[in-house]
Amino acid sequence: MSFIIETLRLGLNNLMLHILRSMLTALGIIIGIAAVIVMVAIGNGMKAKALAQIELLGVKNIIVRSVPPQVSDSASSGRQKLLTYGITHADRRRIEETVRGIEQVAQLKQVGSAVQRGADATKEAQIYGVSEQLKNATSIHIAYGRYLTKEDEESMANVAVIGAMVADRLFPLTNPIGEVIRVVDHENAQRFTVVGVLKPVGLAGGAGAALVGRDLNFDIHIPVTTAKSRFGDTSSSRGGGSIAEKVELSELYITVKSVDEVLDVAENIKQLIAYDHELKKDVQIIVPQELLAQEAQKRKMFNILMTNPETSQNMDV
Repeated sequence: MSFIIETLRLGLNNLMLHILRSMLTALGIIIGIAAVIVMVAIGNGMKAKALAQIELLGVKNIIVRSVPPQVSDSASSGRQKLLTYGITHADRRRIEETVRGIEQVAQLKQVGSAVQRGADATKEAQIYGVSEQLKNATSIHIAYGRYLTKEDEESMANVAVIGAMVADRLFPLTNPIGEVIRVVDHENAQRFTVVGVLKPVGLAGGAGAALVGRDLNFDIHIPVTTAKSRFGDTSSSRGGGSIAEKVELSELYITVKSVDEVLDVAENIKQLIAYDHELKKDVQIIVPQELLAQEAQKRKMFNILMTNPETSQNMDV
């Protein structure tokens, strides 16, 4: 016991003899530990936000998206060319009829290039013809009014549900319900009655928005049958008017019955899509469950590297 006391006394005496060096050493240790704690906390916060946004896409969902193929300069010059690509209704029917374990398939078809309300207009809005299943497949919720119904699809009604930012831009001081907006696609303009407004969605930025490909707060949803009937499949031109695009369906949100079946169903869908689209590479398949697993693994590795320098050095070697 006396040996321990003597050792402590000698240690304290040495610290007092070199008090400045002792304080600097202690300060360095404190700053180093604090820096690691802050970095880990920031990393965990960013990863948690990314995971939350990916979860909003639905862990039981599989997203199938039409992707424009690359167009060479020579192909885009000269007279107008019609570029046909992406998901077709035949693809959708094959998926619904042959892939087991699917609960529902929600369709999205992009139309229009601008939205007007009187003298006001916004080109930021994205107009989609959608099937009524989309509401259950995603994280969207109604702030007031109602969402699209099966009856709207069957009657090809000219009704619309608008996103939170669209409501703020076009109806800053009035209730949008019952008001009329005009969806413009070049020379074609159609009038739609607003029947609902969506709650703000948390995919306005970050990993979730990157996966969705847009800010959902600028969405305008009309019945998919109305979109097909009023606007057809040929959308606005690209490349200075030299290329017109024909896309039957922009996206499919496929909901699987069980979380455990998602990866198997996704693999079956990939094989079906590859049959017609592998060479063209005009269809992308996103599986949020896979992305969640990847993000969780990245967070785990980040924490290991930050809290165990020896592991980081070994990996560098």
